[in-house]
Amino acid sequence: MLTDLGGIELLGRLGDKRRSVVMAEPAGHWHGAFATPLRQRWAHRYLRWIGAPRLATMGYDLDALLAELAHVPARRDGQLQDALRMLYGVIWSGFEPVLVRDKLRRLRDWRGIHAHP
Repeated sequence: MLTDLGGIELLGRLGDKRRSVVMAEPAGHWHGAFATPLRQRWAHRYLRWIGAPRLATMGYDLDALLAELAHVPARRDGQLQDALRMLYGVIWSGFEPVLVRDKLRRLRDWRGIHAHP
């Protein structure tokens, strides 16, 4: 499975990075991604939402992750950008169901036009 990783097509909408090999990054490499207080609160809530049983299935301990997250030094720079991105995400998610509904309606209309020769 690991050798076939390069052949997997990632279709992420959010610009997922594609890697052809599994990276052996240090265990604490993720700390930098959660260095602002907003991101730390978000990660704390998300880990609690995932829950201990699911994390255990993946080989992680919820309490250990939360303790590690609590010890990540928080910095204030970048917090404004985080807040703006979160606001953008809330606004975008509010419009997304409307877009999906419109696309489905157009697909039904298109099928109706092309169903009768």
